[in-house]
Amino acid sequence: MGVYDRRDQPAYEMPEPYRKGANNPFILRWWTAEHDRALAELIGRRRWLWYWGAADEIVAHTPAAVIEEWRAADPECRGRVWYNVLMKFAISRASALGFDRAVRRGGTTKCLLCDQPFLEESLPVSLVDRLGIDKLEFCAPCLRDTVLGGGGNSSLAAEAIRQYVRDLAAAVGRPPTQAMGEGRVDLLPLQTPERVALLRVLQRRPSLTRVKEVFGSWREAAVAAGVSAPRGRNN
Repeated sequence: MGVYDRRDQPAYEMPEPYRKGANNPFILRWWTAEHDRALAELIGRRRWLWYWGAADEIVAHTPAAVIEEWRAADPECRGRVWYNVLMKFAISRASALGFDRAVRRGGTTKCLLCDQPFLEESLPVSLVDRLGIDKLEFCAPCLRDTVLGGGGNSSLAAEAIRQYVRDLAAAVGRPPTQAMGEGRVDLLPLQTPERVALLRVLQRRPSLTRVKEVFGSWREAAVAAGVSAPRGRNN
């Protein structure tokens, strides 16, 4: 079972602190109280997924020249991705300072699309980022089939495709692109009823291959559906 198929298992295991990981002298040379505060705030903001963004958070609070100098000097960066070295240090540092005891874990909720219960922690980080960690209202399998791209119904009739395009335009309030809903920020500004409406339409998505077979392109499908003007004609 892949990570996008799960409802009742966490997507990831919480990483364990590395032995002596918090004592890296090459990082401690430039580490400051500001870095510790940044880790604590990241844990509050990102909860059980905080460590995924730890390296970015550290880099954001450190001059670029300091990072470059550290990467050249630290033996840990030889043969390892420096980004992972920073994450490893952050995990160990947070444990040593007791910050990890403040990590808020996810609960169990019911998916608004399939009505099945799911663990919030079963959502991969890419899906959490699309929803926002405070609005995890849909399970991974439902999101996999609606916002991750690819797939779609390869046998829809022409009128069903036209109706899909019309419904998609109504859900987003404008002529839709063929990748509507797949962008990492497409869902973030939407309220829950708007998200539900959009995702229910996306469950009927035709495959791009099918759209091309029937209409030649997505644009021509939108024209046929009456939501876009033909080329050369003003809307």
